[in-house]
Amino acid sequence: MDNKKENKKRKITFTDIIIVIVILLLFSIIIIQYYKSVRMYVFNETESEPVFTRYSNFTRYANFSGMESEYKSLNISEARSSNRAATSVVVLNHHGVFANDTGLADYSGISYDRFKDQMFALKKAGYETINMEDLYLFLRGKKQLPEKSLMLTFDDGIKDSYYNADPILKKLNYTAVMFVITSQSIEKNNSKYYLNTDELHQMQNSGRWDIESHSYNAHGKVVTDEQGSAGPYLTNKIWIANEGRLETDQEYFYRVQNDLRMAKEQLEKEFNKTILGFALPYGDFGQRETNYPGSERIILDIEKPLYAMVFYQFKPVVNKDFRANFNNDPEKDFYLVMRISADYISTDNLLNEIEAAQFLDIPYTEKFDNPKRWINIWNQDISISENRLNITNNYDVYGGMAYLDGSYLWKDYIYSGTIGENGSDKVLLLSRFQNSGTYVACKYTNKSVSIINVRNRVIVSTSQINLIQTFPGLDALQSRTKLSISVVENNVGCYVNNNVIIEQDVPDIPPFGGIGIRVDGLPANKSVTFASIRVEYPYYGD
Repeated sequence: MDNKKENKKRKITFTDIIIVIVILLLFSIIIIQYYKSVRMYVFNETESEPVFTRYSNFTRYANFSGMESEYKSLNISEARSSNRAATSVVVLNHHGVFANDTGLADYSGISYDRFKDQMFALKKAGYETINMEDLYLFLRGKKQLPEKSLMLTFDDGIKDSYYNADPILKKLNYTAVMFVITSQSIEKNNSKYYLNTDELHQMQNSGRWDIESHSYNAHGKVVTDEQGSAGPYLTNKIWIANEGRLETDQEYFYRVQNDLRMAKEQLEKEFNKTILGFALPYGDFGQRETNYPGSERIILDIEKPLYAMVFYQFKPVVNKDFRANFNNDPEKDFYLVMRISADYISTDNLLNEIEAAQFLDIPYTEKFDNPKRWINIWNQDISISENRLNITNNYDVYGGMAYLDGSYLWKDYIYSGTIGENGSDKVLLLSRFQNSGTYVACKYTNKSVSIINVRNRVIVSTSQINLIQTFPGLDALQSRTKLSISVVENNVGCYVNNNVIIEQDVPDIPPFGGIGIRVDGLPANKSVTFASIRVEYPYYGD
């Protein structure tokens, strides 16, 4: 009897132990999860130890001591390479900064290592960052900035970008702008993906981050037709299924206006400051995806009273604009700010693009040392080799067009180039080039030389000299022929081998703009090459 009681007592004790162990394990898991959730919003800036802030699958260690060693090994000088004032400013755009390349197929972003390489390379090359107010005052002509000033921007307001980028910014004494979606970061405030208000305040208080607008809830797609197709929120009318119709113009206007206004008001209330900037979701005014022709103009009309600057991405062939931002019109209060997309680009190519975007001085001689300096806008192969610029038709498109980045503010000049190989029957030297639809040009064919003035994609004037009648035997498109165009105020001159062929005043040409080359009638697999490209000040005479 006593043995049975003793065995029974042992069994109860063993069960109790198991229960206690299970309770302790559960309690430990709760404590760990709580610790992680608290730690998610705390950013330790201890310089001596690695820090890991766990909030997603794409976070990594920020090894401060390792970064310090790498920084010192680069022998980066804190002094800029030039004391000249900037005439243009480049703005870079990133999305997520993730631990590594894993997952980047599903997200727009860049790996931590590549981002660090980019930033360290920029620092070593003498580039320094500016903030939002600096850029606005520069564009208005109210503040001088040093040459090689640039702005870093991040879209979407996601945690990865902050926690992975901030240690690097801190080490380099760089600043950045975070464009946030306020419905996610201000209203919901509990996302594992988007930054919350505590984190945003922490960012702003660090002095390294500006918080700006990326819309209230417009970073998404809406149904755009009866078939259920989807398109960007801002650039499309919504299909109202229960009524079998699209939004009216007025409904569209009020929806977009309310979204952009709400985002600005929420941010200004939360951070007690004026919100200057708005980054367009998808970088799109309606050039690419829209069921509402004219949405670009309407979006701009909505944005202008709300934001001083609207940011969008540089995408050749779509936007057809210069990559930098110039302080050429200080009387304006509203600016469209171009950004270079830096997520999917090597460090070397990024440096080439930034360098190519810098303002160029006259006289200018093309050295053919930067493959990113000539911007291709007709989807042809544009390349540099053997001191020549090559335009090759590899896409069965009938012509090609390229312009020289950094030349946007040029006004009066003579621009020359020498034809090498020529498979085209029409070559145009473009001057005062502002975009692919606004420029003045000399057009050369085997039979004639013409002046054309293109404004908003419309040829508004043209004059032509018949070479066969006026200059018998002259072929303007022969190999080794030097072609030139001069622009002085409204006077335009076209030259062949330094001989003036046609010269006259042309009303309403663009007041300034860069240079470019256009070729028409270029058969498949044929090329046009140009050498000895030079821009000089015009000769005014005595």
